[in-house]
Amino acid sequence: QLSWEMNKVPVEEDNVIFRETVHNGKKLYVTRIGLRIRLTRDHFHWGKLKVACVAQIKAVFWSKGVENIFV
Repeated sequence: QLSWEMNKVPVEEDNVIFRETVHNGKKLYVTRIGLRIRLTRDHFHWGKLKVACVAQIKAVFWSKGVENIFV
């Protein structure tokens, strides 16, 4: 299960442009998610924007990949 957060706030589902899971071997699955959002000055706090892709695997393990964008 993949989802997006911006500045620690969940992104609305309307901004997710694709979500797919592909079976790529016996026990291997690849999941992708896309994000399209028009940014405004309100998204930036002190000139920074934090975008995170949140992954949940079988509700046991979770991880975040965080990308900082500076203006």
